[in-house]
Amino acid sequence: MYRAIEVQTDAFPTTIITARLHEDGRRDGIRSRSHDSSDVVIGTGTSEREEAAVAGDGCIFCAIGRGEADASIVHEDDSVIAFMDLRPVNPGHLLVVPKTHAVGLEDLQEDDGVQVWKVAHRLGRALRRSGLRCEGVNLLLADGEAAFQEVFHVHLHVIPRFAGDPFRIGADWRDHEREQLDETSAVVRSGLAALDASQR
Repeated sequence: MYRAIEVQTDAFPTTIITARLHEDGRRDGIRSRSHDSSDVVIGTGTSEREEAAVAGDGCIFCAIGRGEADASIVHEDDSVIAFMDLRPVNPGHLLVVPKTHAVGLEDLQEDDGVQVWKVAHRLGRALRRSGLRCEGVNLLLADGEAAFQEVFHVHLHVIPRFAGDPFRIGADWRDHEREQLDETSAVVRSGLAALDASQR
């Protein structure tokens, strides 16, 4: 059983994400819509066929991987599919998605993660040779709501960049003292040790 919820993030203030919240706490992203548009966008399309496909497990990316929802595909292999983002930052903006459902990095098998990266790496190089405007490339993965993940199936953005384009990542980029960085690195290493211990 599940109930529908709506989520709005500060990073995307004009977009509302409708999701299924399951009794066990899982949440599947289903659709998004903008305040300034009457159109409803479901991942990569809004056809009745896609509605039916998404209704099965609540995941548009799984439906695309099964060939049950429309997408403009640029690469597909046994474990990964890559297609055009429906709302691209710039022309050529791609999503690289594992076919096996994984909500986030915690659920993603390492072999699938390696293949996602390999495909994204190749596509980033391809964009520079494509004729599209591409002076640089961002690889961006949002893991969790706090990181502005909107569709809860792991996906890696491959975004062609050029001087003056509209994409921005804002932060406080001040240098930190070495002592503080050393302390933080020790905490991260403890996390790695805990991860290694859990996998034994």
